[in-house]
Amino acid sequence: MTDTPTTREMVTLPSTTDKRPSATDFDSIIYVKVGKGGGEQTFDVYKGVLRFYSGYFRTAIENIESGRFAESQNGVIKLPDHEPGTFNLFRAWLHRRVLPIVGDPSSGDDWARLIKLWCFGGRHNIPLLQNETLSCIAYTMGKTSTIPTDQLRYVWKNTTKGAKLRTYFVKTIWTRFKGAESLIRHPERYSFEIVYDLLLYGLEKRPVHENYLLHPAFHHSHIFPAFFPSHRNLNINHANMTGREAMALPSTPAKKPSITDFDRIIRIKVGQTNPQIFDVHKGVLKFYSGYFRKVIENVENGRFAEAEENMITLPDEETEVFKLFQGWLYTRELPKESQNPLIKLWCFGDRRAVPLLQNEAIDAIREVNYNLKTQPDHMLRFVFDHTTSDAPLRSFLITSIAARCTGSAFVERTENWPVEALHHLIKHFFDERPKRTPRDEFNKRNMCEWHVHEEGVKCD
Repeated sequence: MTDTPTTREMVTLPSTTDKRPSATDFDSIIYVKVGKGGGEQTFDVYKGVLRFYSGYFRTAIENIESGRFAESQNGVIKLPDHEPGTFNLFRAWLHRRVLPIVGDPSSGDDWARLIKLWCFGGRHNIPLLQNETLSCIAYTMGKTSTIPTDQLRYVWKNTTKGAKLRTYFVKTIWTRFKGAESLIRHPERYSFEIVYDLLLYGLEKRPVHENYLLHPAFHHSHIFPAFFPSHRNLNINHANMTGREAMALPSTPAKKPSITDFDRIIRIKVGQTNPQIFDVHKGVLKFYSGYFRKVIENVENGRFAEAEENMITLPDEETEVFKLFQGWLYTRELPKESQNPLIKLWCFGDRRAVPLLQNEAIDAIREVNYNLKTQPDHMLRFVFDHTTSDAPLRSFLITSIAARCTGSAFVERTENWPVEALHHLIKHFFDERPKRTPRDEFNKRNMCEWHVHEEGVKCD
């Protein structure tokens, strides 16, 4: 039965503890069959009591008495999709207004009984059952200092958006969890929708930052160092490099190649379907890139098949991205019409160990986002598909979104978000509790926080 009660019926449903059925409500009996197959059980319940508490059962009983349902002949209500155990607890509550207790707060079964009762009340319009059950859940959670996170997926699966039980859990988690460690201890308990609701609540309820510091007071979490590094140190293996090749890769703008770096040409074949060949000075490539230093050495020593052609092949790179990289090598200029090519350039620099390109690209991404008044979220899926968990670009985008995004903007853009990005953002929120920061203030942030440097090096 899917009939819903009328407005009149809903208005008169009791929702406070002082309301109880009268003696006349304990009148005739109606039978309720619960469950399926061999697990089906039949319960006898007073019609008047059912009608007093439940809008759903008011309508169902009215339809049976009016002959609208096939069950009318034998006066039975069928609930095949419910558990007999839950209905038995509901029946006990109907007659005695008692609820099951949580004897062991670590027991999922004890919590499940209460939560299933609340959801049963939600599906059958029994507001007083929901209110008393939620009060019992809240009291027990407070008394035992526990949050039954193992029940969250059941709650979200069996309730609708805006359900009071969802809201209570979201608020309690935000209040009680002091850092992301509690949240991530059991990540399998948090579905996409749960993480989404937690983030939305955090975005909507946080205050605005009024006195933002030019030099960030932000400190990355020590709990998740792999996700939020303050600086990324290069791990280029210089063991087989000698002389000039073993020099530290430049990561600050003052470093430029010398005239001797504009020496011999090497050819770079980029792309797979319609590859293009680019001519680049070997010395310039070796000056900026740890990857190309090693590859050029291997080509010159005949270790690669391409050695005879003096060529390096990059079949998995985009020709347009390499063209921008080639232009940057000689002009140190980047396109600033959109963040898309800048993000692709940063990822290219990450794969090919070009720290200065990464640093200048991430600075340009911040500049473009500021000038175009955009949020850097539409490329999140690309970034998370093409970087590792410790990538500074991930950290910058998450921090920028956390500082500037509103709840409404988050709702509009969620389809662009990979699940991993949501997890990064929720960790950031629980660890840092960032306030919403005006666009102009965020633009003053010290970007060295997300730059890639050799150990001991930082921006001037």
